[in-house]
Amino acid sequence: ALSVDGDELGSASLPSAASELRSWRDNRGRQRLGVCLPEENQILLGTIPEGSEADWPSFLSRAIGPQIGAGQGILAYPLSFDVGPDGRTFVLDAAAAQVIVFDSAGRYVTRFGGRGDGPGQFDFGQGIRNIQGNLDFSGSIAVDADGYVYVADERNARVQIFAP
Repeated sequence: ALSVDGDELGSASLPSAASELRSWRDNRGRQRLGVCLPEENQILLGTIPEGSEADWPSFLSRAIGPQIGAGQGILAYPLSFDVGPDGRTFVLDAAAAQVIVFDSAGRYVTRFGGRGDGPGQFDFGQGIRNIQGNLDFSGSIAVDADGYVYVADERNARVQIFAP
């Protein structure tokens, strides 16, 4: 972590490489934090207590994945996520070429998408290892203040927008 002046405040250890780190305020005004760990098929979430030191990994106390829920399967390389204004978490599940939605308590709600180039379909890559040993997945997801979901469908060279 860096201070405003660019000085390192500390570092953290995670079980594997993170693809994305996000911070936001929930509807109660609490500072929340989440990190995608695609190789673990998991997203870690937590709340940062007011006035706390910058020891954020210790606050990552909740996990989404790898198991989603009874009969719902697993996350397959969660590359990106965002949290909507209603507290729902939208996960870009790259290997499955879909978006998976969880409620504010982290319970599975629904999923949409699938591999392809038609409306509502995605191509985030094939999961082939490149020369550096990384999987070829790419893409991102964002949710605006009105709940619209934006999915960067990079292999199809487009951004798809979904209504709340």
